[in-house]
Amino acid sequence: MARRTGTRVRNDVSARRGELIRGGGLPASSGRMIEILACIDAPDFIAGLVLWNDRVVEAANIVKYMRGWPRDRVREYCARKRWTVTVIERRERER
Repeated sequence: MARRTGTRVRNDVSARRGELIRGGGLPASSGRMIEILACIDAPDFIAGLVLWNDRVVEAANIVKYMRGWPRDRVREYCARKRWTVTVIERRERER
């Protein structure tokens, strides 16, 4: 999603580059990130998500609009829709 700042439009993901690092709880200098594989279970579909430092970087086509969303937004949206979100795997990895 783009937002207007003054006369320039910028992407929310690039605007929050620092949040990507802080969101995972790891210092920027550590050179490591948290990778999470999650599953959304809805009445009509099951979809996968990959998050790096609490930010969606890959999503199944049916939920591709979630790319770039923070983990809390995904969790709140799925709760409103009464979908279940399950973490399949969580691990630290090199950048």
